[in-house]
Amino acid sequence: MKYLILIIYFVCCNFLVKGNNANLSKANCSDGYIYFEGTHSCYGRDPEIGLTWSTWPKAEQYCEKHGGHLPSIHSIEESEFIVSISISLNFNIWVGLYSVDENYSWKWSDSTPTDYIPWFYGYVYPIDYRVNASCAYVYPEFDQRGSLVNDFCNNEQYFICQIPAAKNS
Repeated sequence: MKYLILIIYFVCCNFLVKGNNANLSKANCSDGYIYFEGTHSCYGRDPEIGLTWSTWPKAEQYCEKHGGHLPSIHSIEESEFIVSISISLNFNIWVGLYSVDENYSWKWSDSTPTDYIPWFYGYVYPIDYRVNASCAYVYPEFDQRGSLVNDFCNNEQYFICQIPAAKNS
């Protein structure tokens, strides 16, 4: 059953992200991951864990253990790519965006600059201003203005990891 889910995942994602610099064969990505040329990174996770959800801290810990982080987004192309995975699965997907100061400022878990934060439908601030709603996920609906929504970090969402693509030998 888990392999059927993985096959469906790849077929859906390959179809939806074809125009978004995604290429399943160009890089050396592990099973369960899809290559995105724009970042020279692989996105996904080990197919052995199946369709499980996790809290943001546990998801980030899983990604770090596998050599990466939850995805960071720095362009509309990256946003569109990650949202296309979310749409193909019809799940929210945790990304590496978090706040440690009650939503006043935001950081990416991979320490890259917070130069692009595409909040849902173009809002200039997070939708949920409740204290501790300090982690973000991609909502499975693409809008050029943005698709990120903040949530409580201890809620469970689906997640994928972003890891550097292996260099071709």
